Amino acid sequence: MKPQDDHSWQRAYLTPGQAAYLLRTTTGTVRRWARAGLIRHLDPGHLGVISHTRYLSEDVQALAELLNGHRRPTIHTIHRLQARRDS
Repeated sequence: MKPQDDHSWQRAYLTPGQAAYLLRTTTGTVRRWARAGLIRHLDPGHLGVISHTRYLSEDVQALAELLNGHRRPTIHTIHRLQARRDS
């Protein structure tokens, strides 16, 4: 099997729409949170086979659990929740 035929990395990453759905927000907000370092991601064209950013599903799921029940959280709120969880 050629390395290009191995698409196992795709299961670990979500599209912007999938990430937004899980986080109950918009794709623009997901992009801002990724730029702020809250979600690891692959930039467009990183592997030569994707056309848009993909977000690490592990980070998205952890953030979704952290935000459960919070409406319209800001980056500041997320940092506060993470600090509270880690202490």
